[in-house]
Amino acid sequence: LSSLASGTTAGFGGLESLDLIVSYMKDPLRNFQVGAISSALTLFFCNIMLLIVMASLPSGLSYTSQQEYPMNVGYNLIFQWPSAISSLLVIPANFAMGYGFFLPYGKLLQCLADSHLAPEFLGLKDETNPSKAILICSFFGFLLCIAGLFDPEISTHLNYIAILCGFISYFGILIGHITLLVKYKDIPRSFHSP
Repeated sequence: LSSLASGTTAGFGGLESLDLIVSYMKDPLRNFQVGAISSALTLFFCNIMLLIVMASLPSGLSYTSQQEYPMNVGYNLIFQWPSAISSLLVIPANFAMGYGFFLPYGKLLQCLADSHLAPEFLGLKDETNPSKAILICSFFGFLLCIAGLFDPEISTHLNYIAILCGFISYFGILIGHITLLVKYKDIPRSFHSP
């Protein structure tokens, strides 16, 4: 059950990054709320459908949730491929997901540097282009992947840390919205929840 829970929570990765790209949005007062709600609902329904498909496979939910890629069991049944080939079908989705994190984490590191919270030796203070911050974050992530190859425990601990950080981010966003609604009732709001 714990591997199933971590797999479904990983499906919501990226929602906490939406607030970091507000500066690139047209009409962010409206589009941010619409984008956040529609993204969360889309991910929720996709995860529900994934759970239904995994549960309906002959091997059952307990077996498929233990696999590295839960859909491999279904691909193996459909195409009669070994798991190594079925795992290749996940590569495009991983690239798309990775690209969706590049700009937000680069922008976050740039904001930390501009606030004097990132180490000075990175040389990111007052940079206007996030490319350098993206490269530094990507290099650090690459080092973590290399470390995970040498010690598999690191990958497990990083997964738990990511789940905890995601929870903290979502909880912080929730508290921020509640605080704005309670303390600043007079602020005009252009977005009204459906």
